[in-house]
Amino acid sequence: MTAALVFLGVLTPRPFDVDHTTGEIIRPGSAFALIRNLVVFSLQYAVGVISAIDAADRALAIIVGRAVSGAIAGYFIGSAIALLVAYRRKRAAIA
Repeated sequence: MTAALVFLGVLTPRPFDVDHTTGEIIRPGSAFALIRNLVVFSLQYAVGVISAIDAADRALAIIVGRAVSGAIAGYFIGSAIALLVAYRRKRAAIA
């Protein structure tokens, strides 16, 4: 699951600008990023609540929580790879 989301992150780069004097990356916010982060937080919160309330479902909730964490980590790693590749291309185009 993590590997699949690494590829999703790599294949869905978001636009950005580069300040060439400082090398700073400027990326506007988006509704997609806000919704994605709220969904991730909600899933993790639900797993925590289920783990705390229902001892019978605690093991399943922990497994689901780890799967969600791994999948999201894979997505963010893929996004970071896509950002670095695009950044290097933009820097090379200037030089």
